[in-house]
Amino acid sequence: MSDVITLNRNLFDHLANELQVGLMLLDSKQRLISWNQPLARYTGIAAVQAIGKTPKELLKRRAEQWVVNKLERKIVKSKLGKLWEEPNSVLLAEPWMKLGDVDLYHEISDGEGNEYSAALVYGINALINENQLLHEANSRLKQQARLDSFTGLLEKTTWLGQVEQELGLSHQQGGQSTLMIMDFNGFKQINDNHGHVAGDKALKFVADLLKQNIRQQDLACRWGGDEFTLLLPNTETEDAQQIFQRFAAAVEQQAVQALGFEVSLSVGLAPLSYQFRNPSDWINAADEGLYQAKAER
Repeated sequence: MSDVITLNRNLFDHLANELQVGLMLLDSKQRLISWNQPLARYTGIAAVQAIGKTPKELLKRRAEQWVVNKLERKIVKSKLGKLWEEPNSVLLAEPWMKLGDVDLYHEISDGEGNEYSAALVYGINALINENQLLHEANSRLKQQARLDSFTGLLEKTTWLGQVEQELGLSHQQGGQSTLMIMDFNGFKQINDNHGHVAGDKALKFVADLLKQNIRQQDLACRWGGDEFTLLLPNTETEDAQQIFQRFAAAVEQQAVQALGFEVSLSVGLAPLSYQFRNPSDWINAADEGLYQAKAER
């Protein structure tokens, strides 16, 4: 089919935000010039952040890679000559009829000689709803859970139950999450040099700062001694490393004023793996990372 659709941008953007599927508009260099609200809700990336980038530059999290992969296959296929796929029926289809698929449309013109492509992304509303349900469950858990009486963080049993749930959800949905174990560098020296009361104050200081800095979906736990664990759902290891670096920097910057002595932290990170059969496997992997970090100091 070789008919050319003339694009009215204002109308396009309005209709795009009314759809129950993701819709992006790309220029001839595959740069985004429109990014609708369902895509923004699914990725957490606002339209103003998306415009001007390519989907490959924008969608870097593993949980979103299926969009890029399918879109690139459609682009290659279109260059071989198949430009249209069910152009009239697709907008009328129910969103769940093509769950987890991408359709690409070419030959869209703005009447000024510029041509665009549009991509419809199916199934993201279901993923948005699943993520929302997970966040709501996490919020209820935080309200109802047993807390460590000293730090106010989740106690170990409650936290382990949530890790087990995250293992099951991630294995089903294919998302990526990261588990983090942190502990003090030289905590024994803090107790020896400043006393056990000062050591307790340092633990409480780090726990309070952790509660202030984690995201709504993150789950922090007082693991024991001077160790803290943090579950980061839907987070790549690279992003988790950045989260830790910002937190560790905040601890170092504020410790002297708050406590009167320096505090620093080490971390072990473990991305979710299908080889993990239970929470202990995941925790042990993060613990090995912590051991290596300590050895490299």
